[in-house]
Amino acid sequence: MTTPFDSALNRAIHPKTWHWNDPRTDFLATQVDLLGQGVASQARRPGVRKSDLPKRIPRPWEIEQHEEKLRATAMPIDELNRSLGW
Repeated sequence: MTTPFDSALNRAIHPKTWHWNDPRTDFLATQVDLLGQGVASQARRPGVRKSDLPKRIPRPWEIEQHEEKLRATAMPIDELNRSLGW
């Protein structure tokens, strides 16, 4: 069983992107993207370039997320044993 997209658990797990779990959100964002591109291409049809069209609304799964990973140098076994008191 899955929880609803707006449940407290989903909001706690994904505090910044929980509203994207609603299927209507992606649909509406796509409609806004297409409407913006349509208006831009109709306004200047002969000379429209791809760079002139509005940019898409970025979806959370398209945004690169940089995870900070812990990095450490290896400790020699003798030093590890001494620090652990063995």
